[in-house]
Amino acid sequence: MAMITNLLFVLAFGLTVTTEVDLHKRIIGGRNCTAQERPYHVKFVHLSGSNRCGGSLISDRWILTAAHCWNDSIPMKAILSPHPGPGQEAAFVQPPRFLNVGSGRPDIMLLELEQTTTTPYISLPDCDKRRIQTGDVVQIAGYGSNQVGPLNQKIYGEVDVLQCANFTVEGNEPPTDTEYTTQVFRVNTDHKDTSPGDSGGGVVFDNAIYGVHKEGGNTAYTAKAAFADVCHYIDSIKQIMALHV
Repeated sequence: MAMITNLLFVLAFGLTVTTEVDLHKRIIGGRNCTAQERPYHVKFVHLSGSNRCGGSLISDRWILTAAHCWNDSIPMKAILSPHPGPGQEAAFVQPPRFLNVGSGRPDIMLLELEQTTTTPYISLPDCDKRRIQTGDVVQIAGYGSNQVGPLNQKIYGEVDVLQCANFTVEGNEPPTDTEYTTQVFRVNTDHKDTSPGDSGGGVVFDNAIYGVHKEGGNTAYTAKAAFADVCHYIDSIKQIMALHV
């Protein structure tokens, strides 16, 4: 009887641990995006091919992403249609078109493709009609790691399949950081979160891109992920696109 009791305990403990690990895998990265979702997602990779950042195709020639994804000394490649794949490398004009607003540079930039593409793109929002609001449920996607450690610390890495997740907007914030003066909005991350490799990815609401992934905490479910507010910079985005046709 004692042996059977011990065996049942071990089985129950193993089931609990496995369930918890599976839950973390599912929550931190969301779910596998369907084949029809995010055809406009762009994957930026190091020359080695490993994931670096995300981005969004917003026309047949322009990609919107985060400014901190760019590093002059570390080249990167743009992969269009990485999901559902197989994706194709696309050359872009260098240097990027950074947005300079007032006295600061927000953490958002544009990359111009050398050639137009037939890859589907996501629309910019009609900000005169609708801006992002507290309570909106937005979708975020990325190839960042969906793993966390025993203390919920985020583990750097990448996933094979693009991950999608819905988040609820919790409010806007004025620029506060020192390196990038960026107008942002934040989402609730109490039960799921983003990863560092998701930086630059688009925040989608009502079939338009309303945000660009800027930052998240090092520990899952604690710091609220922040996203550059596209509507705050929509005029600058449109001006740059119009000047470089």
